[in-house]
Amino acid sequence: MIRTTHIVLALTAALTADPLVASRPAAALEYRDIAGKWCGEATDYTFTRDSLRVYWRSDRTSRTYRVTDYSYDNDEITVYWRKDGEEFHTVFGNFRDDRMVQKPSEAGPRRPFRRC
Repeated sequence: MIRTTHIVLALTAALTADPLVASRPAAALEYRDIAGKWCGEATDYTFTRDSLRVYWRSDRTSRTYRVTDYSYDNDEITVYWRKDGEEFHTVFGNFRDDRMVQKPSEAGPRRPFRRC
């Protein structure tokens, strides 16, 4: 009788459980997911709350841009930044195991990065 009750309770719990629980994404992305230094093949990026430093490996130069905002949407982070008085944005996604990808845009191709 006790075993039958446990089986019935387990089946009831399984059948009434929220079917979306298993398919929900991990915790939403936030600033800490992009903050810090990221290394790529051609460039390295360093993100702070108000700046984006880009270091070009080819000529060992860098430039710092003012970040005006970050937006978080599902599995992507959009960084809004200014260059020479003009506003731009770059989208990053695929945040997994200390890796991310710069999404392709008018500014350039897909670029993978890793934390460094």
